[in-house]
Amino acid sequence: MSIWSSFLRWSGATFAATAKDTQQQVESSLTIPTREARGYISADTALTLGSVYRAVDIHATSARQVRLQVERGGIVIPTPPLIEEPCQGMSLGDFMEYTTVSLYTTGDAFWETVRAPQAGGLGPVVDVRPIHPHEVRVIQHRGKPDTYTWRGGEYDHTRIRHLKRLRVPGHAHGLGPIQAANVEFSGALDARDYGASWFTESATPEGILTTEQQIDGPLAQTYKDHWFGETADGEPIEGHDPRRLKVLGSGLKYQPILLKPADVQFLESQSFTTTQIARIMGIPPALFLAAVEGTSDTYSNIEQDLTIYVRFSLMKVLSEIEDALTKLTPRGQKVRCNVESLLRADTKTRYESHRSALDGGWKTPDEVRAHEGLPPLTEEQRAQLERIPRPVPTTGGTK
Repeated sequence: MSIWSSFLRWSGATFAATAKDTQQQVESSLTIPTREARGYISADTALTLGSVYRAVDIHATSARQVRLQVERGGIVIPTPPLIEEPCQGMSLGDFMEYTTVSLYTTGDAFWETVRAPQAGGLGPVVDVRPIHPHEVRVIQHRGKPDTYTWRGGEYDHTRIRHLKRLRVPGHAHGLGPIQAANVEFSGALDARDYGASWFTESATPEGILTTEQQIDGPLAQTYKDHWFGETADGEPIEGHDPRRLKVLGSGLKYQPILLKPADVQFLESQSFTTTQIARIMGIPPALFLAAVEGTSDTYSNIEQDLTIYVRFSLMKVLSEIEDALTKLTPRGQKVRCNVESLLRADTKTRYESHRSALDGGWKTPDEVRAHEGLPPLTEEQRAQLERIPRPVPTTGGTK
């Protein structure tokens, strides 16, 4: 089954074509089939996997560290209150986390935009409130923008903003990693549940009594009852201690069924599943605390993995947020996500870069301090710095 067919089954989309004003309307049902009903799992069920929870948590934690800024003509301007705190009921970090988790778990994120009253038209946006993705139904119209039904009303894009994790042509909803790779997540759940129930529900016996002699059913039951210290009626034999020495006759031999801890916990399967989920969710192995066979983690490799993660995984979500917020700001302004805190190098590397920028003359001390989150120098600090003797660079040569 193709990814698109799988996604169609997950979303439970139903198409109803009606001839009305030459419009064709497509509605997508919000009913998500249960795992038992169709073999598909919901995001809530997938999050019970530790590796999935950790992957979503990494994305959410990364998004919380991002700060928003506004540019006009490529120049950063003071951040408007709407961008500093888009939703009045939550912090910027909560807003970024809610939107990011929605995109990664359902493939969609919806915002309700609240506008100030204004005579003769739409007023400016004063509040942006995240909505639970399952509360919104997307309605597609041929040749016209989508509309949305939410809590009994139908709205257009001026009231509801729709963000998508991955846009699939012809589909109203976005495609998230859990929906796209639902079969892989279902297999991971099956492997986990099978390993967890091995001791309590497995049909594998604790041991085997064997003999080369011919034994009928009643005699075999007698030996079994004697081994467990029970009578034929299932009553415990008085004075029987299972820890004491056992005596076997008729050539009986006892062979215990022993498994290595690695086999019982299915460590190889779990390792493969963790790597597979990290790949699907776009998490570098170093951040996922998972080792890939044949590779070694060094500081430079981890730093490079972090850069790749921001550029080619997290940036898809951040760009969705940037574009959606830009449409809510005055024309000519552009909202940018500042990811510098995520790509921040170690202290020694940063200070060496600052020294190079200062010596090259393309950065001032106050710009360097702003980069480190420090206020501009005071006049007293400037005077103190001027009194500090600077080393004279050597040009080499012989005496």
